[in-house]
Amino acid sequence: MNGPAESARTTGDAHRLAELLAGASVTHPSTDHTVTVTVAPGNTVTSIELQHQARRHTAAELGELIVETLRAAHSRINDELSASAREWGPMAEDALAAVLGKPSSAATASAIPDPPGLDELAAGVDESEGWDDLTPEEWDFIRRHGMEDELHAAREGFAKLQRDAEQRMAAYAGVQEQMAGQSATATTPDGAIEVTVQNGVGVTRIDISDRILRHGPSRVGPMVLATIQQATANLALGMAGIAQAYVGSQMDMRGLVERYQPDDDTQ
Repeated sequence: MNGPAESARTTGDAHRLAELLAGASVTHPSTDHTVTVTVAPGNTVTSIELQHQARRHTAAELGELIVETLRAAHSRINDELSASAREWGPMAEDALAAVLGKPSSAATASAIPDPPGLDELAAGVDESEGWDDLTPEEWDFIRRHGMEDELHAAREGFAKLQRDAEQRMAAYAGVQEQMAGQSATATTPDGAIEVTVQNGVGVTRIDISDRILRHGPSRVGPMVLATIQQATANLALGMAGIAQAYVGSQMDMRGLVERYQPDDDTQ
């Protein structure tokens, strides 16, 4: 059991980590300085700016360049955050890994926390465990006191507990598998920009129509950003739908996510 000093240190690290994440931001340019992006933890994109030399690129090249610059920016901010957390010890590193979607010794990338104890329960509960080890004297005691029904009910209860645990574990594994590869797409009303984002990865594809470049690079950046944000919102709603199947009627996952979604101006 952790003592007061250890608990205080852990609490202090948690506060420092929260402050670090809240204020973390990286602004990163492309190699040719055509694209400049600003990102925050968790594959969040807060700004995209295109310089006038963006006209030298085709629309397809520009989309690929933005994706490439975003990946570099996210990698940079993750490295900087990891370096800071490393100074505070393994617990801070594991907490950060969970936020960033990286596996670690004590944290895994998952949108739903592991159900407590279900794996041990499913593996450890045996319908016949303990009952077959009763001695003749113990069985005689049970019969003489009319406890057969209670014993049978207990055995059935343990068997049901094991079946329920196994079903929950199977459902949870299915949720994890579906979420791991979940992606979503958003498109501007005129179809000029289309963005795809993937859970745990971020932006994987940006398609830009040549005609959109006529608006000028300074206007294209914010339009791409808005489409990324809508695709991210679509992803969150899709994952909420998957999670809903796991939690059932206990919680309105989609409703919770919808409360924090931006207005749909891109579709």
